[in-house]
Amino acid sequence: MNPIRLRAPVSMSLVSLIAVVAALTGCHRGEPNGASPLIVAVPPTHAPADRAALERALSETAGGPVTIRVLPSQEALIALAGTKQADAYLTPLFDYLFGAHEYGGHAVLQAVRAGGSRGYAGAITVRKDSPIRDLAALAGKRVAFVDRYSTSGFILPVRTLTLAGTEVEPVFAGTPAAAVAELRAGRVDAAAVRANLVADAPDLVVLATTDPIPNEPVWIRADLAPDARDRLVRAFEALSTTPQGRAALAGVADIVSFVPVEPEVFSAVHDAVEQTGKRVADLVPGGWWVHHQNAVHPGDLGPY
Repeated sequence: MNPIRLRAPVSMSLVSLIAVVAALTGCHRGEPNGASPLIVAVPPTHAPADRAALERALSETAGGPVTIRVLPSQEALIALAGTKQADAYLTPLFDYLFGAHEYGGHAVLQAVRAGGSRGYAGAITVRKDSPIRDLAALAGKRVAFVDRYSTSGFILPVRTLTLAGTEVEPVFAGTPAAAVAELRAGRVDAAAVRANLVADAPDLVVLATTDPIPNEPVWIRADLAPDARDRLVRAFEALSTTPQGRAALAGVADIVSFVPVEPEVFSAVHDAVEQTGKRVADLVPGGWWVHHQNAVHPGDLGPY
């Protein structure tokens, strides 16, 4: 049986991604003002369906142009966060926690989804016809996870299993739908996915749910001028107040609005990970490579 390991091998392609970021950003940009654009970086998972419409909606309230920059991967976005080439980021939770640790950024807003939901949970589920009815019975069994960087589909379910003293054989399915399909086909004994995906499934039984997971933040670089920060916050908050804003936001990861948030909201997840003896850098694509480069060559990860 292969033990679960959170630290994944770092692809050497991250080196080339730094070059991609340099090409995307070009030379040093000045501090944004009312005339120059505020730049918001997002990974592919949060790319807007209509980027131009979202930029227009944000710009109308920000009192100046706002540009959405879609990075080719999470690795590229993390590299960009080490520069002044973006002012704010909408990223998965652990990318924020890593970025805040490495670069001093902080969360100002949190995504809200349908029904006012500001968070979710992971679930470990089995088939209804399975004899397994508790976590202990999963010892040595095959469990389908999403991928190594999925909060609800791997990271916190692993913590739940660890606290129960249960070691399983991980199978990485790639997507939540694929993980559930593996379970239904009988190729694995359980699956770990977002709880709402399986809560009402008549053929599945939820064995355990994880601690709550807060929705992802909008976070800003630490040295962004207060006026620019306030303009961005105002612009994101206003999206849900107009038909145009709601339409532009509709194609962004099922988000319906943004609300102010304190960084402490995300601390519980950070602490939960560290209780298992892991580090946030384990949970971010290329995280340890970036951390090492920052320690050895601070400031060299992007153009200034």
